[in-house]
Amino acid sequence: MSDHELATLLGERMKVIARNVFQEVARDYIVPPGETDGEAAKLRGQLTLIKAKEHVTIKEAALLLSCSESHVRKLVVLTRNGKSRRPLPFVDMEGVTVFPLRDLLDWASPISLRQDNTSGTAPRKEAA
Repeated sequence: MSDHELATLLGERMKVIARNVFQEVARDYIVPPGETDGEAAKLRGQLTLIKAKEHVTIKEAALLLSCSESHVRKLVVLTRNGKSRRPLPFVDMEGVTVFPLRDLLDWASPISLRQDNTSGTAPRKEAA
């Protein structure tokens, strides 16, 4: 076997090894499409059930707001202590904290879309 033939065989073998290594590494980082679709469908189902309620729990509020339960609890504590710039709307039902869904969704909307608290009118845009 000539040096050229040996180099060609080694080159082909190295390509196969590199391809296999790449596929193995990629497999660890790529989620199969079916798995993602199932998780997305599960999340959509959870959100649909939550939005059908009048009051939601801390866990459900965290899911709606895309934050942790501990962050929601912190917002409740800040509101209770009067230290929040934007008080979180909640109800304490004899030790159980729940959130009126509509009020929570209004609270979570961007400030420019919410109505002014005092006059009931939309906020004014400043002239450029």
